[in-house]
Amino acid sequence: MRLTRRAFTSKTSRFPASAAGALLVLGGLLFGGCSAGPGAIATPSAGGTVGASAGAPSGPLTGVLLAQGDVTSWVLAEEGLFEVAGGRLAPVAIPRPSSWTSEAIAVDGATVTVALAPDPNSLLLLRSPDGGASWTTGEPVSVASPTGLGDVRVAAIGQRIVVLGNEASGSQLSIALAASSDDAGKGWTVERAPSGGDVAAAGDRFWLVGGAMGDELFASASGSTWERLAIPVKDQFWTAARPVGLKTGEVVVAVTAHSADETEATLTFWATSDGGRSWRPLGSIETPDPGFQLTVPAAIAADGRWLALWPDGSKVVSGRLGSAEQPTLVSPNGLPGAPLAAAFTPDGGAIAVVASSSCPSGKASCTSTTSLVFSADAGQTWAPLR
Repeated sequence: MRLTRRAFTSKTSRFPASAAGALLVLGGLLFGGCSAGPGAIATPSAGGTVGASAGAPSGPLTGVLLAQGDVTSWVLAEEGLFEVAGGRLAPVAIPRPSSWTSEAIAVDGATVTVALAPDPNSLLLLRSPDGGASWTTGEPVSVASPTGLGDVRVAAIGQRIVVLGNEASGSQLSIALAASSDDAGKGWTVERAPSGGDVAAAGDRFWLVGGAMGDELFASASGSTWERLAIPVKDQFWTAARPVGLKTGEVVVAVTAHSADETEATLTFWATSDGGRSWRPLGSIETPDPGFQLTVPAAIAADGRWLALWPDGSKVVSGRLGSAEQPTLVSPNGLPGAPLAAAFTPDGGAIAVVASSSCPSGKASCTSTTSLVFSADAGQTWAPLR
């Protein structure tokens, strides 16, 4: 599910994000604002290995994106692409250009798809059908955006692919272009998307979550024609995470409802089995409010397990969707920082991206960093992921 605090992409602005599929986190920034603009633009050579991961990271990663798959989990960052294996990061070579404006990752079985913008008016697709062992590089796709792309998001179902390009304008939460392909990126249809935000694949459909408030939801079978959906949330202010598909065939959306004074929030898991025409709640918990337009960091597994992380990192709570049992406090000591995103690993572990800040000599000296932590015991204890 799309679950964390705001948006995230490697080098640009923020939108509400998620916990399954691809979870995007902007390294080095805390909950709001924009990062520095892109540097020099480089055009990748076809089939090359520019920007490939050279080895295990020696320090904190920046521009971190998590991808929760059913075979393995992935971390894409400015420093490279990494597979999560045994609680460690294993580097995977990828033919990525040395400079880009934004990137995104999607995982469907053993197929890994990376979309990026080599310049503000182009999209480029990198695709591996064998878990990163080999890659194909498509031709850049021109997108005629009057303001240029602020960031990209990607989702894939087999040969069908959707890339959402959010435009870099003052109204970037509502303006986007959608590039869709039904032949693994050989041919593209580029159209105006109904809203800016984030895109995910769940069940047999694509889902777009976003809008200015983060409470708009659309679905599409092809990625070119979108249907507006309504989740029956009664609260005035709420934010939806990216949808997640379950083994049962249902699709779940984690919704954070905000109190008027932004002190409390309710995290509710809404499920649909008919493509979003009807919804039923599968449980909810009360949490501290993560902030206006933000979502409570959480992770949902295909078998219905979930983890919710308190916005300040002080607690981790677990449960099972649709269970009559009360959620369990699994980590009273919390995490070493404020969580931005979380994802399950196929072996039962969990990954989280946490942010921390330091102000050694007052507010003017404050700096913030992000780091990856891993839990092998379903969220009870966490250790650095390197």
